[in-house]
Amino acid sequence: MTIKSTPILWGEDAERFNAEADRNGKLPTPMISEEKRKKVAAMWEECKRVVFPPKNQ
Repeated sequence: MTIKSTPILWGEDAERFNAEADRNGKLPTPMISEEKRKKVAAMWEECKRVVFPPKNQ
């Protein structure tokens, strides 16, 4: 059996998908606040310091 990695839409499904994509493309882009950006950056830096698997003590 062949499994397609990319779905192919035809007819009404394709039209509905394109219409929804057009509507979504016109929505404003969400922005992250400076405070939240700093929190995420701090969490990312902490995650980079995690050692996995943990060393035996």
